[in-house]
Amino acid sequence: SMLSALDVLSNANLSSNSQEEQDVKMRAMRIVDIQLGLASVRNSDSFPRLLSFAIASLLRLLSDVDMNVWSLAEEVTNKVIKSMLAEQPERIIFELYKGMKGQRVSGRCQRVSLKLFCAVCDKIKPSKCRKFITTLVPVIDKILQKRDDILLLETLGNEFEPIAIYLVPYLTESETHSLISLFSNLLYADLGSIRRSGTQAIISICKNYSKTSTIRYVFDSIRTLLEPDENNEASKDAMYMTNALQGVLYCFLQLFQLARETERYYTN
Repeated sequence: SMLSALDVLSNANLSSNSQEEQDVKMRAMRIVDIQLGLASVRNSDSFPRLLSFAIASLLRLLSDVDMNVWSLAEEVTNKVIKSMLAEQPERIIFELYKGMKGQRVSGRCQRVSLKLFCAVCDKIKPSKCRKFITTLVPVIDKILQKRDDILLLETLGNEFEPIAIYLVPYLTESETHSLISLFSNLLYADLGSIRRSGTQAIISICKNYSKTSTIRYVFDSIRTLLEPDENNEASKDAMYMTNALQGVLYCFLQLFQLARETERYYTN
């Protein structure tokens, strides 16, 4: 039954390489996939709760060690979200939000939850956007502190545009500046891909936040990354300064390009 399958998924050992356990998990996911498509299930009063339970269980399986298991979990998750989004947007968005917080399991589960949340955040009701983005900023801050999770940071930078389009405009100017400062900390990271992720997010914010002072704020704030900080010994390190210089110059280049595009838009 559906409940038995969900119970299997919610309690499955994610680190087991046993073929038997892998088969059990995959069989349970297929049952959930089929059952969620049945009209009798979708029309029941308990369906919203079942859907939440199903998405939470499927997201958890994304962090399974076996590629066959997590790839099927991703396939079924995408299918469920695509088919149910129009009917149950709030349930889906909330479960993805919990997943991107790393509330269940981190790793692939958190990355995919983040990516999917960004893809569906346009479905958040305007009346709830302000509340969502203000609770999302601390979550973003925690994600940005995970410097060892390169893929998570890259995902945030690459997928951030929808959040910038649909949610960031509900922030005040000072809150937007604080969010930019969080991403600015990636500009002196050791890896170029992480520095680029920080820049992508900053540019997305500048592009979609209506106040023109935002670009000026970015210019002024990231320039300070090149100034040694008496309270931060790392800022006096040659490698730090090299990374910061590369990150700041790349961000400046993207900002100049954005400024030119904005100028052309208003003059044409």
